[in-house]
Amino acid sequence: MKKITCVLFATHHNSKNIASIRYISLIKYIDPHKFEFIIVTKAVDNDTTITKNENITVIPIVGGLLGQSNMFMNLKNLVYLMLGFGIKRNIKSNSFFKGCWASNAMASLERYLESQLNSNKNIVAMGSYSPIDALIASSNFSSKYNIPLIQDFRDGFLFESLGRKSKFLNVMRKKLETIACENSSLIMTVSNPLVDDFKLRYPNNKVTLMHNGFDPDDFTGELKLDESDQLVSRVFFTNKKVIGHFGRISASDASRWESLKTFLKTFSTLDCGMKSEYTLLFVGELENREVDLIKATDVDFIISQPVERGKAITYMSKCDYLLLLTGDSKGCATGKIFEYINAKKKIMCFTGVENEATKILKETSTGKGFVNQEIELEASFKEYILNSETLEPKKAELEKYNKINQAQFFESLIKSLII
Repeated sequence: MKKITCVLFATHHNSKNIASIRYISLIKYIDPHKFEFIIVTKAVDNDTTITKNENITVIPIVGGLLGQSNMFMNLKNLVYLMLGFGIKRNIKSNSFFKGCWASNAMASLERYLESQLNSNKNIVAMGSYSPIDALIASSNFSSKYNIPLIQDFRDGFLFESLGRKSKFLNVMRKKLETIACENSSLIMTVSNPLVDDFKLRYPNNKVTLMHNGFDPDDFTGELKLDESDQLVSRVFFTNKKVIGHFGRISASDASRWESLKTFLKTFSTLDCGMKSEYTLLFVGELENREVDLIKATDVDFIISQPVERGKAITYMSKCDYLLLLTGDSKGCATGKIFEYINAKKKIMCFTGVENEATKILKETSTGKGFVNQEIELEASFKEYILNSETLEPKKAELEKYNKINQAQFFESLIKSLII
């Protein structure tokens, strides 16, 4: 069988955020003799240098994204994303749409793949949401060249949307999602509630589940703390236990604000002697109101700006507990939970509802969920934090989230579309 080329539209790939890890840590385990990946991403600092590494080519593209640009560019993007999908979806890129990322991505990719597109090479197109622009670009590319299409949703676009709410926006989201999904060969997503929703709304499409996961390489070797690091000396070289939270809170999902409030309120109910044994560590970009709330609570805390991922992983490995905050989304299966699981530390998840994250913690025996309105919440939390027994994770359940195993599953999905 010929080598399969997977063209992945993923605007976040070069951002080095948690979203980029979904494919960066997956592709590394895929057989380079059988697959090659061309990743079309958004340029960082307007750097459009194409990079190649064994079986991976990354093509950075400049351009505005829908909802992330000025009003005029957003309007151009909306026109392109809507009208670019006529009956045959073969609209030509032109100067009017030059500032749109999706239009620029299509033009650049066609130039780069010109010879391959005219041959019998095995090609699969794939888009990764968010943003919706990536799904639209991948669908356009797939339709124009009649190649299989996988659409991957790391969050819901219409289902439990994290964006602004209005009747007009809901209509637009429904139209754009239909454009992106109706001709897909496969819809892939990260949680069971999302799978159920897509199956209900797109009964003629194949839908599958592939959770985010953990890369076993992340926590291998000796993870040493840098004693010259001022944060390290203030947090880890003390006699206190550390409860660590990593990443954004309300900026990712506004409903997580209530979970932060509930956690701080619950933690502050511990008696003074017990509270004094702990330091709360928040690493990441927090909103001003979140910082103010933490400062106003009677707890010992340290807030740090975001740090590079390797350092964050080292910090995680040295914490005693890891704090996960989710909101009102039942489909929430944030990639952060898998890094936490990989750190092999007790996890506490404060949440607005029982969701995919709390389900994963329960099934893997790696932590406990605390619903904000739960009766006896304070007593349940105190019991958990006083329990000195180490967790015994269920290895068989954990292996479902191992990127090595997920890579094999992903390979089989791609092959099924070609054969």
